Amino acid sequence: IISRTQPNDPRARYMLEHGVPFATHGRTDMGLVHPYHDFDNYAFAGEAVRALAAKGRNRLALVTPPVGLTYFRYTVNGFADALSEVGASEVPFNTVSIDHTIEQIRMRTAQLMRRDDRPDGIISSAAAATLAVVAGIEDAGLKLGRDVDVVSKQSSEVLHLFRRELLVVNEDFRLAGYELARAVLGWIAGKEPGSLQSLSKPSEVLPYRG
Repeated sequence: IISRTQPNDPRARYMLEHGVPFATHGRTDMGLVHPYHDFDNYAFAGEAVRALAAKGRNRLALVTPPVGLTYFRYTVNGFADALSEVGASEVPFNTVSIDHTIEQIRMRTAQLMRRDDRPDGIISSAAAATLAVVAGIEDAGLKLGRDVDVVSKQSSEVLHLFRRELLVVNEDFRLAGYELARAVLGWIAGKEPGSLQSLSKPSEVLPYRG
């Protein structure tokens, strides 16, 4: 099982060429059929944009996955398409990704939020990055839920313990592990690789319900 999948992933190509059963956590874009399990990041970004628009937010920024990974493209495309759908605009925030350190994300978020054209909504692709985003918002003297709303993915239900105002989308890593193991075992057992592909949909955008 391999993760941090790239569009043209040399690990997947090598294993296909050498007949090694495998599955990828994420898709590739090589025109080669292999087992995978992925989270629908296109749908996640779109749902996040629509949730922010429903709260009256129309200047949105995105903290992206690393640019070299396949799900970067799905996330960015879902964000852009949904912006057009709801009539919102992007505030570029391309100086960081979720792979940057917590302190880098915090510092650059604070810089962004001190600008006159700051976003009033932010989408974060990972919970750890969200902690830094919120710290940067507060460093700039702004209040989450009043001056800006944030939608974040999370793989464990922790973000509402940090700030109740956060909007969250759950990604089920237990399901991912189950599907990936099932795919590898299925290929070993002789199933067709193309029948061992799965895509999980994001949950609805959830406010705090305590």
